[in-house]
Amino acid sequence: MLSTHIELGEPSKTSSYQEVSIPPNNQGGPYVCVKQIDLARNRLTSSFDTSILAAWKLLSHKNVLNLYDYYVEGPILCLDLEVFQSENLVNFIWKQKAPINEENVLKIISEIVTGLIYAHQHDTLHGCLRTESILISENFDVKISGFGIAKFLTKDWFSVAPEVTLGQPYSAASEVWSLGCICYELLTKVEPFSNLNPFNLSQSIIEYSIQDIEGEYSPELKKLVFQMLEKNPQDRISLTEVGNSLKLILDLFLIKRGVPMDATNVIPKENEVNDNGQEPD
Repeated sequence: MLSTHIELGEPSKTSSYQEVSIPPNNQGGPYVCVKQIDLARNRLTSSFDTSILAAWKLLSHKNVLNLYDYYVEGPILCLDLEVFQSENLVNFIWKQKAPINEENVLKIISEIVTGLIYAHQHDTLHGCLRTESILISENFDVKISGFGIAKFLTKDWFSVAPEVTLGQPYSAASEVWSLGCICYELLTKVEPFSNLNPFNLSQSIIEYSIQDIEGEYSPELKKLVFQMLEKNPQDRISLTEVGNSLKLILDLFLIKRGVPMDATNVIPKENEVNDNGQEPD
């Protein structure tokens, strides 16, 4: 797909990135959202590794935002992204005047997990999963964005796994921790570690006791969130186990509501997602 490159000028003084949607070019390509990131502002002009972008570009899944192309112009990294009418999850959460009902919470989490399972199948970790990198539409359709770059667009470090703050390599288990932070915020509208000292984050997270989740959510869902937030990565639930647990929780939720079970109430396992991001027939 050939995308149209345009000049956007300098990113604003108050932000290290900007974006604009542009129409398809004469090659017949789709609309694209061009996002510019100022690498110089993030002190990454010569050190930024684009391998994660190359991996993201190869992903094609209904729950992953398409990256059509990326290129560097001077100190500016440009991303040609799929246009998706949505807002990021942190804005969505803060707009809610009442707690998000469990059915919608389960749909949101399930779509994030399905997208992550697909990415992990293709040897791609997100690297900086947080509410800002999750996009959600009015119909509660979810797409994951920001592979490898979300950490440059926000100063929020409170979803980083404790082992990573201690200098250990980022892993699939670290990604589950970040997912747990997202789920906790979905249920409580509060980031689990936002009031900790950022200058001693690793020690603060290890010593901090996460507050219980209030509200009328099922005990099974609350338990799952805390399983994702196990501080020892060896004790933390895996992404596959998260998917299996979500399916059981959704089944129980629908049974309580008297909804017949059918094939649509299934979260695919890691070996049950095809290359188009769809579940097999």
